[in-house]
Amino acid sequence: MNTDVRPGISRALTSSRPSRASVRTALAAVVLALLGTGLGVATPVAAHAAAPAATAPAVAVQPAPGSPEAYLFTRVNQVRAQNGLAPLQYRARLAEVAETWSQEMARTRTLAHNPRISSLIEPGWTAWGENVGYAGGYADNAERIFTGWMNSSGHRANILSTRFTSIGIGAATDSRGYLWSTQDFATYR
Repeated sequence: MNTDVRPGISRALTSSRPSRASVRTALAAVVLALLGTGLGVATPVAAHAAAPAATAPAVAVQPAPGSPEAYLFTRVNQVRAQNGLAPLQYRARLAEVAETWSQEMARTRTLAHNPRISSLIEPGWTAWGENVGYAGGYADNAERIFTGWMNSSGHRANILSTRFTSIGIGAATDSRGYLWSTQDFATYR
């Protein structure tokens, strides 16, 4: 039986009024690396990214009941509540971006961050972050991914961040039965 858990590398970016050049520089500075073995250590990256002035409207959605996305969303807000933090709001556009990226990782079997996330999520954000990971060979792949994220300081920091207000989660299963998942976080005022 193959068993593997890879929580990936977490990213978090914030912005006030950056130029396009600083966006390119920040994105160029982010190294999208695969973890070699085991859980590894996540490294949060702080840089500037473009943020339109308009605030995106709140979208009240929930992931499909019984789905890995619903499980991971519930776990995130359980852990936030245990730490005295407000729950994150689930947003449709963040979920769409996370789902599309999870499908791409499953298709290519490549653990990496979405290099276009800041241009794909709803406008009006002031900060965003992303956790990616996968697990395979377990009966509880979603919990394994979540545990990996919580055991990694960078991923845990994104999950427990007080600056994020919203989350979208995607999950996709590859042909081997491995679950690939993305958590996209954002701050909307």
